[in-house]
Amino acid sequence: MTATVTDDSELGFLTAEALQSLLREHPEFCQELLVILGEKLAQTEQGKAPVLRKQETPQQESGGT
Repeated sequence: MTATVTDDSELGFLTAEALQSLLREHPEFCQELLVILGEKLAQTEQGKAPVLRKQETPQQESGGT
């Protein structure tokens, strides 16, 4: 993932257990996390589409399924 900051910052990482605990304590963070992950998933899917089309082309030309 990418992080952009406007001031000097420190980047830290959470274990899965720490993240789950944080989300239980602050359920309002769940919505924001879903938005971020949804955007990343959409970017990933958009990047994969041209690659998948290129992989399908040789099969189609040779008559394979």
